[in-house]
Amino acid sequence: MIVGLGNPGKKYARSKHNIGWMALDTFIKNHPISPARIKFEAMVSEARIGSQKVMIVKPMTYMNASGRAVRALADYFDIETEDIFVIVDDIDIPFGQLRIRKRGGPGTHNGMRSLVSHLQSENFPRLRLGISDDRPRGELADFVLGDFSKIVQPELDDILKRAACAIEDYLERGVEYSMNRNNG
Repeated sequence: MIVGLGNPGKKYARSKHNIGWMALDTFIKNHPISPARIKFEAMVSEARIGSQKVMIVKPMTYMNASGRAVRALADYFDIETEDIFVIVDDIDIPFGQLRIRKRGGPGTHNGMRSLVSHLQSENFPRLRLGISDDRPRGELADFVLGDFSKIVQPELDDILKRAACAIEDYLERGVEYSMNRNNG
């Protein structure tokens, strides 16, 4: 299962918090994916990537309740926690950097907190996409729910393409390979 974290609705479509969904959309453009359908509070598509059957998931529960949809899908389709790859924004990583980890805590990210809580595990790989660009002082929520600044907009497509490649590396060669090739 490949899960992109984000918030539904046009208001959030290009927000920093939705970079996980944006990366999934870029990945999907390069693969024959089944049409998305709503299942267990998520948009779900399926694909065959190499020899693997892959489920592409965008929780529709809003970020802070993402774990509810992912847990329901994992239970229904009998997917092990270690086989759930999450794509998520990260305020603590400089804009444009990608970091893949095999496991880890949720940090300050409420979507990741929801996943860890509902999955009752930190044992799932994740691709963290740096969104810390020109953050002004103030509310964190206002920053992550805002769009990327005009200064960094030109770089966004390249970052999303790199993220899509990192997802492919993970699917084709595993988390270690993807970490070695894409971190930094």
